Amino acid sequence: MKPMSMSQKILANKSGKNYVEAGEHIVVDVDFVYAHEPVMKVLLDKFIESFGEGAKVFDPKKIAFFQDHLMPAKSVDAMDMVQLMDQFVRDQEITHYFPYGKNYGVCHIIMMEEALALPGEILVACDSHTVTCGAFNCFASGLGVFDISVAMGSGQAWLTVPDTIRIDLTGQFKTGVGVKDLILNVVGELGLDGARGCTIEWTGDILESMSISDRSTLCNMSVEAGATNSIMELNGVTRDFLKSQGVESYNEFMTDPGYEYAKEMTIQLDHLEPMLALPHRPDNVKSIGQIEKIPIHQVYVGSCTGGKFEDIEEFVLALGDERPADGTRVILVPATMSIYKKMLEKGYISGLLEKGIAVESPGCKACYGVHGGVTGSGENCLATINRNFLGRMGNPKSSVYLSSPFVAAKSAIKGYISPS
Repeated sequence: MKPMSMSQKILANKSGKNYVEAGEHIVVDVDFVYAHEPVMKVLLDKFIESFGEGAKVFDPKKIAFFQDHLMPAKSVDAMDMVQLMDQFVRDQEITHYFPYGKNYGVCHIIMMEEALALPGEILVACDSHTVTCGAFNCFASGLGVFDISVAMGSGQAWLTVPDTIRIDLTGQFKTGVGVKDLILNVVGELGLDGARGCTIEWTGDILESMSISDRSTLCNMSVEAGATNSIMELNGVTRDFLKSQGVESYNEFMTDPGYEYAKEMTIQLDHLEPMLALPHRPDNVKSIGQIEKIPIHQVYVGSCTGGKFEDIEEFVLALGDERPADGTRVILVPATMSIYKKMLEKGYISGLLEKGIAVESPGCKACYGVHGGVTGSGENCLATINRNFLGRMGNPKSSVYLSSPFVAAKSAIKGYISPS
């Protein structure tokens, strides 16, 4: 039998096969399905269409629903979606529900916080950034609403086995450079379609000590290069976290020696510079040293990419005793309520408020482009989010630049994009 990648091994295990190869179409048993409120009406329509009125989900303990994109409700239509979700959760007796309130926030981050993303399992959701959860050595992938409705009812999904691109990391980051710069560099090199139909598999000694937050940033933005999923081996940090959450039993998967990757890249981390994605594509990437002074009207720190506690702490520490330049507004949105509480405990919120920085309630907010920081016409926004397509933050007449939290802080101080 030919060697397999870790993703192929998971897919083989969940499809009842000894071996699967790239390009093969398979039906797999899924371990977890989740969804959020913007898709609720279409999702329920498709669920009923496929399984009939009164149908039950395959396992109410293996499904989660989140209110993260539209809450607090921006409109009557948004609240209608939330009410549909509330009713469906009650009717189906769904175990894992995270409505607006004490424990809500961006779905992918909560999946990891709650130890619902487990090694060796298959997670599917109707959101492309589901790939984030690959930080826990699981096969996590975003599917269309119809596929998710079928998975909710049957516990199965139809997938095409992806080829695998290996990205090997060597060396250490320089001061002021981190994983956001790394993933921007990778997306810039691969392009938007460079990993289409493929797994991005991360390797390298630095992964052994890398935090969950940094691991998830790498997996999260792999989809900007078109990846089906992104994955890496577990490390001591992830194993310790799972143990702290009472998770003792799981299956780890590693790529077989001799496996032939579709493509291999080696990145020397100590050669990386602070990176920037220019409008209007996340692969339009340059090092900051290559650009001229670009004034910014808004700095936005948040999203499943840049709203984790470590991202916020990086921003706060880089800001130091300085405050934003006159004419530059700064909006900070923690990804989840647990992160919000941790900010409060550390005293970060009061310090940010004193500097004139608005700290919003958790959620997707302006990254989704509907509320909580929509940009003005003609404005430039520097954001720690994952995408900067035309209109991504709500206004096609504005421009969005992507950076690390460190660069976002230094740029906020100066009022223009700057690495220091």
